[in-house]
Amino acid sequence: MEDLKRVILVCASGDSPLSPSFIQPDDYVVGIDRGAAYCLKHNIHMDKVVGDFDTLDENSLSQIKEKDFDIASLPVVKDVTDTAYAVTLFPEAKEIIVFGGIHGYRKEHFLANLSLCIQDARVSLFDHDSFALVVSKGIHQIDSLGMRFFSLFPLEKTRIHLEGFKYQFPDEDIDMPNPLGVSNEFSRPLGQVEIKKGKAIIIVSAYHPIS
Repeated sequence: MEDLKRVILVCASGDSPLSPSFIQPDDYVVGIDRGAAYCLKHNIHMDKVVGDFDTLDENSLSQIKEKDFDIASLPVVKDVTDTAYAVTLFPEAKEIIVFGGIHGYRKEHFLANLSLCIQDARVSLFDHDSFALVVSKGIHQIDSLGMRFFSLFPLEKTRIHLEGFKYQFPDEDIDMPNPLGVSNEFSRPLGQVEIKKGKAIIIVSAYHPIS
């Protein structure tokens, strides 16, 4: 897997299927615990399955074992989440997308997934109607993917310049915690974010899932 460009970690994320157009031919797809059952349900090819399988019903677990997937079975009691462990399996990947890493009943898992983005710039989170990533010093092109809202939250003392958005940040250092950047809006499909110093979380969202 030396030439691995993009890994998609599929977590459980409701009943709406992952769009087939989202997965590229060279993607390496991993079902994470109940996300493996999600992949089976929506006929998403998996290259690997990772988890402690504490949230899988017996029927789904039997199907996974019958299909002879490459399985990394983890203990239930451990110091990392299944998703965090999966990230460590792909040090050579250029990009890691956690699909289903935002929504769900367990909001603490969203925060745990967001911490992966903070720790590793390759990691981003995607769902049917939102995505999240962490950006540091530099110029970043952010595709709205048809979504409306853009929010930015500094992780440290940060100076920001925006192009292609409804509202601008003041030309001064913004420190955390600060809700100033919540609920901005795209004014064009592709926005540009310049981080002059610091690091920030970006969350893009829509009112309704994007079809």
